[in-house]
Amino acid sequence: GQDARIDVNANYNTLEYKSVPEASAGENEWFVERCVDSPRTLSKPATLGSMAAISTEVICMERGSRRSVVLDSIVAIGPGATDYMTAVVYSVSLISIDKRYLNDRKVYDRIVRSFKLTEPKR
Repeated sequence: GQDARIDVNANYNTLEYKSVPEASAGENEWFVERCVDSPRTLSKPATLGSMAAISTEVICMERGSRRSVVLDSIVAIGPGATDYMTAVVYSVSLISIDKRYLNDRKVYDRIVRSFKLTEPKR
C-alpha cells in the first residue's frame, strides 16, 4: 500500500457547511472511519493563504493494518457565496504512516505555506 499521500482540493460547498470547524470535521470524517481505535485528534485555528482555517491532526491505528497512521489537514471556506455561486471549501491534507511522518510533514508544510488564492485570468 501507499505510505504517504498529499492532496490539495477545492470543492464547492455543496454540503453547505456553516462554519470552518464544521467543514473541517466533515472533510476529515472519512479518515476517522478508517480507525479501529479511538483516534487522537488535535484541532486548532490556522490560516490557509489569507483565509481563516482549522488545522487538524488525527492519529490512529488503521483498519486492516497493524500500523499507526496520521492525517494532517487544513480546511478553509473561501470568500462568501453569491446568488449564483456557492462558496468553495479549500483543503490540503497529508496521510502518512507514523515512521515517515516527520519527513512527509516538511513537504506538507511547504505546500500549506505557499497556498494562495488568485483571481482567474479573463
